[in-house]
Amino acid sequence: MKHLFDYIRDGVTQSERYLPALHPSYVKIDDRSPADLLMQLVELSKQIRYYNLKNEPDGHWQEFLQGDLRVVLQYIARLDFGAYQTVQQDIRQGLEKAGNEEQLREGLTALFDLLYTIAILLGHQLQLARTADTAAAFWNYIDQVMDSVELDVYHLLSYETQALALFQPGTTLHTVDPSGQFARSAQRAAQYPHPGTFLGYESLNEIYNRLRATFYQVTSAANRQLKLLEPEHQHHPHIGLLLAFLELYKQLQQQINGLTARHLEYYYTTVLGIPFKNAEPDVVHVLIVPMPNAPNQVLPENTLFPAELVKGKPPVLFRLLFKIPVSQTRLVALRTVFVGHHKQIRARDDAQQDMVETQLYMKKQTIPTAAAYLPDAPPVQSWPMLGEEQAELGDNNRTMDIMSMGFILASPVLCLEEGARTVTIHLYGTPASFEKLNSYISNLSVLMNRKEDVLKWELLSSAFQIYYTGPEGWLLIKEYTARFTTDSIQISYTIGMTAPPAVAYNPKLHGEKYQIVHPMVKIELNNSSFHHPYSYLQYMKLDRVTIHAKVKGFRSVQLQNNVGPLSAANPFQLFGPAPTVGSYLQITNANIFNRYTKQFTLQLEWLDLPAVEGGFDNWYADYNAGITNDAFQVSLSNMRDGVFLPAKEKRQQFHLFKLGQDKKLSEKTDIRHIDFLRINFNNSPRKSSYYEDGVVRLELTGPPDAFGHRLYTQLFPEVVTHNANKWAKKRRIPNPPYIPIVKSITVEYDLEHTEVFKPELVEDVNRRTALLHIYPFGYRLAYPQANESEFTLLPEVEHAANLYIGLEKVKQQEILSFLFQLEEKYYSDTTGTLQSYQWSYLHNDKWLPLEQQHILADSTQSFIRSGIIVLKMPMLDAGGHTRLEPGIQWLRLSCAEAPATRPMVKGIFLNAGIVRREQADTAISTSLPPLSIKSLQKEVRGIQQVYQLFPSFGGRPAETKEEYYVRVSERLRHKNRPVLGVDIIQMVLEAFPDILIAKYISNHEDTGPDLQLIVVPRLQKGMEMPEPRTDLATLYSIRDYVKSLMPPYMEVAVHNPVYERVKVICDVRFYDNDSNYYLNRMQDDIHHFLTPWLYDKDADLSIGSRIYLTDLISFIRKLPYVTYMTAFSLVHFFTETDPKTGEKTYCALDTALEDVEFIMPSTPGAVLIPANHHLINVISESIYREPSPIGINGMITGEEMIVGRKLLPNYGHTADNNDMEGEMIRLSIHSK
Repeated sequence: MKHLFDYIRDGVTQSERYLPALHPSYVKIDDRSPADLLMQLVELSKQIRYYNLKNEPDGHWQEFLQGDLRVVLQYIARLDFGAYQTVQQDIRQGLEKAGNEEQLREGLTALFDLLYTIAILLGHQLQLARTADTAAAFWNYIDQVMDSVELDVYHLLSYETQALALFQPGTTLHTVDPSGQFARSAQRAAQYPHPGTFLGYESLNEIYNRLRATFYQVTSAANRQLKLLEPEHQHHPHIGLLLAFLELYKQLQQQINGLTARHLEYYYTTVLGIPFKNAEPDVVHVLIVPMPNAPNQVLPENTLFPAELVKGKPPVLFRLLFKIPVSQTRLVALRTVFVGHHKQIRARDDAQQDMVETQLYMKKQTIPTAAAYLPDAPPVQSWPMLGEEQAELGDNNRTMDIMSMGFILASPVLCLEEGARTVTIHLYGTPASFEKLNSYISNLSVLMNRKEDVLKWELLSSAFQIYYTGPEGWLLIKEYTARFTTDSIQISYTIGMTAPPAVAYNPKLHGEKYQIVHPMVKIELNNSSFHHPYSYLQYMKLDRVTIHAKVKGFRSVQLQNNVGPLSAANPFQLFGPAPTVGSYLQITNANIFNRYTKQFTLQLEWLDLPAVEGGFDNWYADYNAGITNDAFQVSLSNMRDGVFLPAKEKRQQFHLFKLGQDKKLSEKTDIRHIDFLRINFNNSPRKSSYYEDGVVRLELTGPPDAFGHRLYTQLFPEVVTHNANKWAKKRRIPNPPYIPIVKSITVEYDLEHTEVFKPELVEDVNRRTALLHIYPFGYRLAYPQANESEFTLLPEVEHAANLYIGLEKVKQQEILSFLFQLEEKYYSDTTGTLQSYQWSYLHNDKWLPLEQQHILADSTQSFIRSGIIVLKMPMLDAGGHTRLEPGIQWLRLSCAEAPATRPMVKGIFLNAGIVRREQADTAISTSLPPLSIKSLQKEVRGIQQVYQLFPSFGGRPAETKEEYYVRVSERLRHKNRPVLGVDIIQMVLEAFPDILIAKYISNHEDTGPDLQLIVVPRLQKGMEMPEPRTDLATLYSIRDYVKSLMPPYMEVAVHNPVYERVKVICDVRFYDNDSNYYLNRMQDDIHHFLTPWLYDKDADLSIGSRIYLTDLISFIRKLPYVTYMTAFSLVHFFTETDPKTGEKTYCALDTALEDVEFIMPSTPGAVLIPANHHLINVISESIYREPSPIGINGMITGEEMIVGRKLLPNYGHTADNNDMEGEMIRLSIHSK
C-alpha cells in the first residue's frame, strides 16, 4: 500500500484512471486461449497410453498430436527459456563459491547437464517439426539449426573429456546422456576431439550463450511460421476436429468469463442502485433579427429551432430555454476607457510608497455585422472588453490608444484681440487635495533622489499642451511656464504681437457644441511627458481659479473728441484744431475697460512738438499767461449709464506733457497709476455702442487759456503793430499756439478675475468663468454645475475599467437581452476572488447605477465565460449629456479595479437567447457547428432572420460501461469524501471529462492556498497547441467544485501549468549533404521526443517530469540521418517570482556550465517543452568538442532573452542631470 499511488507524482491522466484491475474482465474464470488448451492437451496426452489392436501398450497419445505441424510449431513457440536461465545463474553462483574439488565437480556436472538438456530439447523439437512438415517447407532451416546445435554438443563432449582429466579417475561430469539424440556428435567427439583448450566456465558459458540465442531464434521462427500458415492448412481429421472443438469452446468461455461482469453490474446497478449517466444535451446561443419597423415582441419559452446537420435527414430540434425579448433597439457604439497604473519606481523601505504612473487609454471599437462571423470571412479579432494595461506592450501590440484629456477654461478675461498678451492662470487647490498632491511629489522626490523644487519644475515644464481659441480654430501655445506655489499651480503663456487674436468660442471653428460664448484656453495633458501628469494632478480639487491677462501695445480703440470721431490708425488732433478747457478725447473699447480691468495705462505719442529747450515754458514765454509744461493737465472719467463719473471736482488729474533728459518735450506721455477708487467699470467685456459702457474720457482742465489759441489772435496783431513803430523797442513775435497732434495711442492694461468654486455660488449670476472637462469621447461642464460638492481640475473616471455601450431606439423600461461572446482566455491561476461589475446608465452627464432589480439574468459568471445578460432599461432618456456622443442612450459596464480575468470579447449582440438540444437527439451528437440553426421551426411574424454564429457547448455523451465501472469503483473507495490527493484528482477528472490530466500539490507553508491543482485540458481533434491551457471559466468551475468538497476554512487554487522551454545545443554531422532538410527534420524529431502527447493521442502528458540528458543524447545519436554528434548541452529557461514584490526574474540553466544529469521544472506545477528553435550546428568532420555556454546571439529576443525597462530604484544612485529612462538587458544564468 505504501507505493500504491506513486504514479500520481507527475499527475493523473484520464487514461490512468482506467486501471486494468478495475475492469470486470481483469480476472477471468477461464482465461486459457486455444493455444493454451492445445498445449495442455499435448502435455496431458503423455499420460495416456495407447493400446494397439492386441490391447498392448504401444506408446502414448502425444504422438497423434505431434504429427501435426501447427501443434508442433505452437508447442515450440510457447517454450520458455526463463527456467533454464534461472538454473544457469544458480550454477554460476555455486561455482564462484566452490571451496573444494567435490563442489567444483558438482557445479560442472550441473552445468554440463543443463547444456545437454537444452540441446536435447532443441534437437527433439526440431526433429518433430521436420517430421510434421510433410511439405518440406522448413527443412533447410531446420537442418541449419540442427547442424549448429550438433556442433555445440560436439564442443561440449570435447570439453567434458578435457575437464575429466582434472579430476580423479572414474569421475563423471554428466547425468544426461546426449548420445541418443546426437549420435553423430558423440561419434565425432570420440574420433576427433576438439583441438581447442578448455578454459573452464568461460568456454561453457560461450556455448550457453550460443544455445540461448538458438533457443530464442527457434521460438521466434516458430511464431513467424504460425502466422504464415494458411487458414486452410490441411490437418489430419482428428486434429481438425480437435481444433474445431477448441474454437467452439470459446463460446462457453465467454459465458463463464462473463459471470464477473454480470455480477459486478448486478451489484452496482441493483444492490447499490447507481445508475448510468445519461447524455447531457448541448446548448447554443441564437440571435434574433426583427423585421424593420416591426413591433417589439417576445419569443416564448419552448420555441423550437431546427438544425439541419445532415442533408436529407430530419433536422435536430433545439428548444428555447427562456423567452427572448425581440427589440428594435440597435447597438451603434462601443467604447472602452481604461485607467492604467504602472509601477515605475519601487519603494526601498516601508516609509516610502511605490511610485505608480497613472495613464488613461481609450478605444473606439468597431461593431461587426453577422456576416463578419461567417466561415469564409476573415476571423474577427477579439478585444479587451473593459480595456487593459498598455505600459508593458510594444507599440505594435497595443490594443488601445493613449487618451487625450485635460480641461478648458472659458472667461471673458481671455478676449485678447491684439498686443503682447501675457496670461497667467492660478489654479488654487483645496487644502486637503493640495496636501495630497504635495505628498505625492515629496515621495517621488525621495524615490528619484531629486530635489523637490527641481522635480516640481521638471514635472510641470512638460505637463501640458495649451491652445486658445483663434479666428480659424484652436491655436497652439508653443511656450509656457508653470510652477507650484504654496497653494496653487501657476501657468503663464504669452501671445506675441503678431499672433492672431484670442476670440470668442465658435462651434463651427473650434468644434464640439459648448454652450459658452467666451474665449477659451484648452489645457491638455502631455502624454509624452516622462511622468504622466494625470498621476499627480488627479488628486487636485479646485478651490478657486484666478485668470490674469496683461496686454501691452493695444491700439484698436474707438476714438472721438469734441469735434467728432477719429481714427486711431492715423495721426489726429487730440482736442481739435483750437482746444479749450473742457475739450476731451473719448477712448472706447469694452474689452479693455470692463469690470475685470485692474489697471491700465494710456500712452500718447506726440507729433510735431516744439523742439525747444524748456518746452512749453519757453514756447509760450511771450504769452505771459502762465502756460507752462506743468500747466497742461487732463482729468480722467468713465461713462456709466450715459454719464461720465466721477464729478469734475473728484476726477484724477494727470500732466499732459513732460520734459525729457535733453530738456525738451518728451515725445511720449504715459497716463498711468489710475485711481480705481474714482472710476468704476461695471460693464462686461463685449463691444458696446458709443452711449454704452467701456468708455474713458480725457478732458483738458488747464491751463485756463488752454494752448493759447484765443490769446494768440490778440497778441500777434498787438506785437506786429508795436514792432511797426520804428522807434519802439522791438518785441518778440509770439510762437503760434501748438495744436496737440497724437501720432499714435496705445493702451496697456491688466484684466483679472477670480472664480470661487463653491457649490453655493453655482447659481450666482455674477459668475463669469466656466470649467469644462475634456473626455475621450466628449466633454462635460464641470463648473458651474449644480448638485456638485467638489470640483476637480481634471475629468474623473470613476472606475478603472469601463465599457460604454451606445444604443439607439431604446424605449423606457424595455427589456434587452445581450449576448457577450468572449474568447477563451488562459491564465496561470485562480487564487483571486472574482471581481464584481457595475452597470450604470448616463443621464444628464451623470452615471446613475442600474439597480439590481434591473439586471434580470446574467450567465457570464462575472465575465469569465460567454453568456447572456438580460437588462431592464430604467425610466430615462437619451438627452442631456455631452461626455459621450449625444442622441444615444449609453450604458456603462465597469469594474472598480482592473479585472484580473481580463475578459476578451469577440462580439456583443442584442436579442439573444439560449436553446438546448432535445434529449432524444442527444444520443446522435453533443456538439453543433456554427450556422446550423437558421430559422424557427414555425414562422413568426416580425422575425426576419435567425443566426447561430458560434458552436454549441456543455454537451456530454452518455456514459460507457468502462466509464461507469471506473466511476463507481472510485466512488466506492473515496465515498465522495476525499481524503487523499488522488481522491480529489479522480473526482475532478470525473466531473470535468475535458481535463486530460490533473496534479495535486499540497502547501506546507504558512501563506498561500492550502490546496493547489494543476490541470491540463484534453486537446481537441486536429488541434496542435504547444502550451495547452484550460480556459478561465473551467478553472473557476473546478475551483468551486473542489471547494464544495473541502471544509470551508480551506483555500483552494486551480492553475494551468507553467510551460518552461528547453533549448538543445549541439553539433551534428549528417549522412547526406542536404543539411537544410535534415536540420528541419531534426527540429521536428526533437519536438516529437520532448512532447509526444502533441502528436500521439495515446501518449500522456506529465507535469513536473524530468528530461535526462543521456536519453536525449541517445535519441539524437540513433536518428537514422545523424552520423555524429558532439558539443551537446541543454538550456532551461524559467522564471522566478519574488514573493514580496511579485517581480519576475528571467533565469536560464545551461548544462554547459552546470554538471547535471537531468533538467527538471523549476516548480512542481511546470511542464518542460522544447524551444521554438534549437541551436544546431552542422559540421563536416567528426571531431569531438566540449559544449560551449550559450551567448546572447543564440537567444530569441522576447522569448528567451527579455528586454525590459531599466529598474527605476537605481534612480537613487544617479545624478539629477542623468536621463530618467533607459533600456537594459537583464539576463541571469545560474543553476537551480
